[in-house]
Amino acid sequence: MANSTRPLGLCPDANILELIDRVWAVDRCSIKNGNHSRCDSSSCSLRLVNRLSCYQRFYKEHVNAYEVESHGLKTHDDLWSVMNLTRQVADCPRSEVLKLLVQPQNVAHITISPEDAEATLDLAVRTMLMMNSLMCNSPLDVLEYGLLETGWRSDDSLETFVRACFPGLDQQPLATTRLDRIQQSVRDNLNARHLRAKAGLAFEPTDDLRHHLKLDKKVGTVKIFHHVGFLKEHLRLTCDQPATASLLDQLRRYV
Repeated sequence: MANSTRPLGLCPDANILELIDRVWAVDRCSIKNGNHSRCDSSSCSLRLVNRLSCYQRFYKEHVNAYEVESHGLKTHDDLWSVMNLTRQVADCPRSEVLKLLVQPQNVAHITISPEDAEATLDLAVRTMLMMNSLMCNSPLDVLEYGLLETGWRSDDSLETFVRACFPGLDQQPLATTRLDRIQQSVRDNLNARHLRAKAGLAFEPTDDLRHHLKLDKKVGTVKIFHHVGFLKEHLRLTCDQPATASLLDQLRRYV
């Protein structure tokens, strides 16, 4: 890059609105000025801005940290194009996705240099799924974080990576009455106050969905994924999907 190795720079509010439209496939509110809470649509992007303020900070932090060595993303539109490409080929191995990124005139309509492809793909996955897809480079990474990372392997698809992170996706739904009993039992017996008082545990926020409820026995901490708005919006948009919808269908939902 001629001017900067961090081309995405600061993210203004207009880009945040575009991001919400792209990630959650919502309609831009027709109310341009004034109190947009008057909008009747629960998916109004202007109303989502307030509910997703924590995610906005996460997005800005990661796009600002994105560095380019040769030819990488130049605009936020470029990033959103890579997101869309990643969804389209969610059943293809990571190695094939990287090849698509570096091909001239690819379906994302941008060209990424081989040395920038890994960081570009990871940024797209992080901002789309709030998960770090990179593999640990050495045992020191494991020691530093106290966690064994499950990265997106070269011969695995995005679908396989997500399924490996959340193996419960393969389980059949419990009967409603049984599920209600289990949830009530958990609510009655497992809460932060009990864990602090009886187990001496402390809680730390995490931006990586894979780390939710991860226990670090050495220091006595439990990580909590604190982006509630991010989860609620995905749940809201998928609540009308049939229980038989596959993970691949969900990943491709907004293509």
